[in-house]
Amino acid sequence: MQDNPLLLDDELVEFMEGLAALFEEDGNQDVANKLRDLAAQIPEIAAALAAQPRDNRLSTYVENPMLRSGLALAGANTWLSGGKLPKEAGKGFLFAQEVAGLDLWANELTVLSACQTGMGDIQLGEGVFGLRRAFAVAGTQTLIMSLWSVPDRVTALLMERMFADLKNGKGRGEALQSAQNYIRRITVGELRQSELGLEILKEQMGVAELKSDARLPWDDEDRLLEHPFYWGAWICQGETKPMVTGE
Repeated sequence: MQDNPLLLDDELVEFMEGLAALFEEDGNQDVANKLRDLAAQIPEIAAALAAQPRDNRLSTYVENPMLRSGLALAGANTWLSGGKLPKEAGKGFLFAQEVAGLDLWANELTVLSACQTGMGDIQLGEGVFGLRRAFAVAGTQTLIMSLWSVPDRVTALLMERMFADLKNGKGRGEALQSAQNYIRRITVGELRQSELGLEILKEQMGVAELKSDARLPWDDEDRLLEHPFYWGAWICQGETKPMVTGE
């Protein structure tokens, strides 16, 4: 528990009490009693660990690499600072350890558009641990993720193009590559033609407002996003053929 304080929450207590009931039904009363005793101590242990001086709840080094990788959801900052979230919100985080326990065997495609979702810890003899491994263990057929931080609006444009190609029957790997080429080749003039393109231009210029006919520091033929920074982060792991539709 000291090595993995991120696991200490009401969900763990509920799970242990349920497990104790199962042992009790099977006649293992001693095991059931030990589990209930331990479950009763968890809130006190969690409170003691939370009271230890640290910047936030993730400041303590956690040995398990599957608990050092995850997705921050609504409420994550509140939980980090020691606040209490509604039970249905959990911790505000979805850790790789939890993802690995999901049943995603019927899932054809998982897209992690958040920054650096393809990163993880390298373990000798085990490969890379993290979200990438967790979703593969959970059973998803194809995983698309990024290796570094990409501007939000550019990511949205790439995803919009990729999903359109998937809908038109392209393979998963081909659709990603096509979307990357689209980002690489799109011109300033073409960006002007859409609301999302204007948002990208605003993001690049660092301004809050921009009209479609505004004067820009680039020519309309310039390819503003051709550097690999904007499109090269994305990788496709797993099945690459077209998705099954209509089922």
